Amino acid sequence: MTTDLGALTEMNLLSDKKPERKHANSTGEVLWYSPTNGFWVGAWDLPTYGYTHWMMLPDAPKKVLTREEQAELNFSRWLQATLPHLAGDELIAGDACLRQCLHDAFMKGARL
Repeated sequence: MTTDLGALTEMNLLSDKKPERKHANSTGEVLWYSPTNGFWVGAWDLPTYGYTHWMMLPDAPKKVLTREEQAELNFSRWLQATLPHLAGDELIAGDACLRQCLHDAFMKGARL
């Protein structure tokens, strides 16, 4: 286990140092601590509400697509590459029906 994680391990006493935007993670948050309430993730410019300490938070990891989301993305890419005229949002009824049939088959594992 690494014990030197730099600024991410520094618990700052609020009376000595207030957080600034540069201390916040990508969503504008820091980790606050209060002796009565414990830890809480909140905005870096939050009124202190009895918090005595704060520390930096890392950015959240990138979103990982679910299997369903990945399948939808794969279908959209396949449709755009193979039948781009069916990839639009405004389709006539016959094309919309064809796209839905292709979508259903693709999601069930058919090789199209």
